[in-house]
Amino acid sequence: MTKFLVTGGAGFIGSHIVDALVKDGSEVVVIDNLATGKKENINPAADFHKLDITKEDEIEPFFKGVDGVFHVAAVARIGPSFGHA
Repeated sequence: MTKFLVTGGAGFIGSHIVDALVKDGSEVVVIDNLATGKKENINPAADFHKLDITKEDEIEPFFKGVDGVFHVAAVARIGPSFGHA
């Protein structure tokens, strides 16, 4: 069985990626801080972790043993990103 990590898996695009991977029979781990995503978007077959992707030490363990990563976590508006640079 293949295993994938999806960052931003509670968002619109990420949740659709997760659904497709689960439907294909893959094991899926989701990391999302739910800042803009919604918990109800997460496929119940996925292994969900509410974490911030900027906390490298917290998310690093979830990269071990995966066959691929879909990184779709993002801030939808660019303005707040400049304020935290």
